[in-house]
This record gives sequence, C-alpha cells and structure tokens, in this order.
Amino acid sequence: MATSGTSSIPTPEAPPCLGYVDHAPIVAPQARLGEWLFGDSVFAIRVLSAIAGAGTVILTCILAWAMGGRLPAQALAMFRVLVCSPFIGVDGFLSMELL
Repeated sequence: MATSGTSSIPTPEAPPCLGYVDHAPIVAPQARLGEWLFGDSVFAIRVLSAIAGAGTVILTCILAWAMGGRLPAQALAMFRVLVCSPFIGVDGFLSMELL
C-alpha cells in the first residue's frame, strides 16, 4: 500500500498499465503477431483485422440463427453486416485511432 502525499492514509496501488487511454493495449501485440506469422508487410499487419471482420460476419449469422431466423434471414443479416460501411472501412485496417 502506498500513501497519498504527506498524509499517512494508505491508498491502493494502481494496477499495471497495458496501454494508454487513447491507445488500446492489443494493437502492438496484434501487429507483432501478424509480422511474426506473415513477415514484414502491410498484409501481415492487416490480416488479423480482416480475420476478426470475418468473425463478425459469422457471429452475425449465429446470432440470427439463435433468434430463430431461417436461412434467408441469416443470409440477409450477414449481407447487411458485410456491406455496412463502417465494417468495410475498419475490418482490414489496424490503427490505434479508430474509436
């Protein structure tokens, strides 16, 4: 326990920081993993974000199925996520400034 300033009142210590307020803690490890798996290229940096985007489309299908939607409803839900502008712009892009 640390003390605050000149007072002797103990205060809890802060947990270790993994990132900054405006920089997510997963960005650097994600970029490093992509470079380690696929080499030093733009593709290596962006491939994991694209895989996460594909996962978004698949999870949308699962959600539509869980809500009782049949195949046309699942296909429509996946199509709508696939052509949604924010997802198109973000899914193949790794940046700390997206939010």
